[in-house]
Amino acid sequence: MQWENPKAIRDYSYSFKAVPRGGWLPLLRIFDLVEEFELTVKTPEEYKVLGIGGKISDTVEGEVRTTKWRADHPVTFPSIIYGDYFEVESSVQAKKIDGTPIPVTIHVDKVSMSEYQLVPRQLQTLVDEAAQSINLYEAIFQVDYPFDKLDLVNDPVPALYGQAPSSVIYLGSLVFRSMGTLANLGSSRMDATRISRFMRSVVAHEVGHQWWGASVSNANSGNYWFVESLAEYASAYYLEYAYGQKEYDAQVKEWRDTILRAEPLASVQNASIMWSGDKGFGNYQAAVYNKGPYAFHILRETFGDEKFLRFMRMLSRSLAKKQIVTRDIQYIAEVAFGGDMGWFFDQWIRGIGMPQLTYDVSYRATEDGQYVVEGKVQQEIVLGEDDTVLEGRAFRGAVPILIEYRDGGEHEQVLLIEGEETEFRFKVPKEPRKILFNNSGEILFKSMDKASL
Repeated sequence: MQWENPKAIRDYSYSFKAVPRGGWLPLLRIFDLVEEFELTVKTPEEYKVLGIGGKISDTVEGEVRTTKWRADHPVTFPSIIYGDYFEVESSVQAKKIDGTPIPVTIHVDKVSMSEYQLVPRQLQTLVDEAAQSINLYEAIFQVDYPFDKLDLVNDPVPALYGQAPSSVIYLGSLVFRSMGTLANLGSSRMDATRISRFMRSVVAHEVGHQWWGASVSNANSGNYWFVESLAEYASAYYLEYAYGQKEYDAQVKEWRDTILRAEPLASVQNASIMWSGDKGFGNYQAAVYNKGPYAFHILRETFGDEKFLRFMRMLSRSLAKKQIVTRDIQYIAEVAFGGDMGWFFDQWIRGIGMPQLTYDVSYRATEDGQYVVEGKVQQEIVLGEDDTVLEGRAFRGAVPILIEYRDGGEHEQVLLIEGEETEFRFKVPKEPRKILFNNSGEILFKSMDKASL
């Protein structure tokens, strides 16, 4: 086949040229796996080319530069960029699991360097975060970074976003500005906090796509959700690793607040192909970028770090170089955690609505010198801003009750919620000072009462 598309090249400025990322190769969808990828690119001699996989040659003849690219791993979402760049290499050495170095470089076209008044230290922070993310994810997933190099490149458009073709990461030019400058763009302290957290995690999120999206791809648009949800959860791992547990907890809280505020009407799985609500992208984002990763947080809290890490590694290894659907993830979860996991995926991934809980809890002294903690939880499943009740449905989940004693000690009791009403009663050896229900957001629900003593 001979194919020609002279309008595929977009000329942003003299220092930045690119092909459309939405698809420029014939007969190819964005997330189709290209099993064998080898491409020759010819450009004017003065430009540097950023391609996919690894560069196997770079020659100049007259005024024409010819570069050849090959990927030894299947490729999704291929993109080609060329321009005149200011470049910074990572000071952190990214490596394959066997120790092979992975070059990580950030490129900003020279027009943008001038227009946005950027300085090299702003670039160094971003490229080092990318290298650190590669090393962290290889340790977590125990699957190699799929390609020979990673190039980060600015998008000249003044936007705050990231996007990740195979072995390339685009960053909107606003990402290169200082966090202090961007935080001032928010209309409130909450906006500033979100922007600051986004800036700390955006590179880690996009690096996560080299596993979720590039290594493991979705079979169709109806199963795209995990590409974003798992990349987002990976970035929360990065926040925990780089900044500590409090930053991970803050990210989980932000997911929860966004979900409750946006009230998505479509399921996580179907949000990419169905209407999610009047807020448009806000509803979609709440489903895929917030409720999806929150579901993985629930799995971690329910089954513990050891089993959850085993699940993530099985997911990465078993599904590498494959195009998958949600059921494939469910089957891995059933092996990792044991038993049927259909109930979980039906609730949080394939299903709609959210549990709304009414609960009360109290304690009393007993004749043997101990204390009985008792109470009742009632639930109904509601959907949308008007809290439409979905009759005949109830969620299942493990919710911790944390007892803080007056002497400073504590005890945690896990309560399994099933059905419309769950009663509980258990003994503790000392008098409670405070009783907290779902204190760390171990499960997602709307609350009508906040029962804590």
